[in-house]
Amino acid sequence: MRRGWRLVLDEGAVEFLLACRAKQRRQLIRFLDELRANPYLTGDFQEYDDTDLELQVKSHREFLITFWADHATREIRIAHIETFQ
Repeated sequence: MRRGWRLVLDEGAVEFLLACRAKQRRQLIRFLDELRANPYLTGDFQEYDDTDLELQVKSHREFLITFWADHATREIRIAHIETFQ
């Protein structure tokens, strides 16, 4: 039986992560590990997708990470990662 939370990244989030420079990728992976350790973290603001699912948006360094916690499956779903300046 799986005890911890699992990260699930959308295809676009994976592509973004792979396209980042190594230092940025390490920073993002550290943040994602922190998010997995604290699945109840709320975002700096919320958005809603086209099905009215509430998504958390967290600012981390130069990135915006959009996610939601699926408590039934114990998964943190990373919907989108982007840069902002």
